[in-house]
Amino acid sequence: LGMTVLKMNQYKLDPFVFPFIEKPSVTQIKDALEELILLGAIDENSGSITELCMQMAFIQASPMISKMLID
Repeated sequence: LGMTVLKMNQYKLDPFVFPFIEKPSVTQIKDALEELILLGAIDENSGSITELCMQMAFIQASPMISKMLID
């Protein structure tokens, strides 16, 4: 779910209101967002994506693997 939420943020889509075929729980979405904040892909204060997020989205791997490859 982390990569899906990352890509959704890249395209400015709200994962809480997006019409998923099989909607994940609010807790799962919050956990994915928290992971992206901890990895530095989303700015905690503004909620906007960072340059790192753009690089991670380009790699097309899980957020943690993407971050590891970039560092």
